[in-house]
Amino acid sequence: MPTDKRQRQKQGRVERLAAERAAAKRAGRRRRVITTLVIGVVTLGVLGLLSQLGSDDGDDQASDDSTTTAPPTTVAAPPECTPAPDIAPTSAPAPDGKPVVTVPEGSPPPELQCTDLRTGEGAEAETGSMVEVNYVGVSYSTGAEFDTSYGKDPFPFELGAAGVIPGWNQGVVGMKVGGQRQLVIPPDLAYGETGQGEDIGPNETLIFVIELLSVA
Repeated sequence: MPTDKRQRQKQGRVERLAAERAAAKRAGRRRRVITTLVIGVVTLGVLGLLSQLGSDDGDDQASDDSTTTAPPTTVAAPPECTPAPDIAPTSAPAPDGKPVVTVPEGSPPPELQCTDLRTGEGAEAETGSMVEVNYVGVSYSTGAEFDTSYGKDPFPFELGAAGVIPGWNQGVVGMKVGGQRQLVIPPDLAYGETGQGEDIGPNETLIFVIELLSVA
């Protein structure tokens, strides 16, 4: 009988060992499943992050490319003067060489008008050129002279810069050295609503005769 008892005890131990091994295998499988799931979730997260980073880089690159390939900003060329065939030309120059300006009849024009009184044959004035001129200016409403360079030094300026009124920047373009041009300049291209000192009132149209002496 003792032999049977030992046999049963041995059989019990074998069965317990088998059960423990089976439980260990099941636990191992569960750990592997959980590990696989965790690895999968982490992998998906990393891939998603990389994808987002790649998208951001692409957007930044697209933005950079757009900035790089954007067309450069250009400054529009001044509009051409409107010919004014009805404006009376200046009379013969005075003895000091200063032209006498005749104010045309009627209301002042709303746009810039120009008339070439003498066509030059030298270098042509372009936006950005350094030019030197002689000029005389009168008020359209009164005919009174308010400024001149004759009897003084010629007036130098950069064409297209802020040193002169817009009517000059537009109206002198295209003149050639030796030429003389009359400009009728509306207030919005001159001194506007404020005027200039005592000689040029608010909203005054101005008449200039300009002689182009040099272009650099």
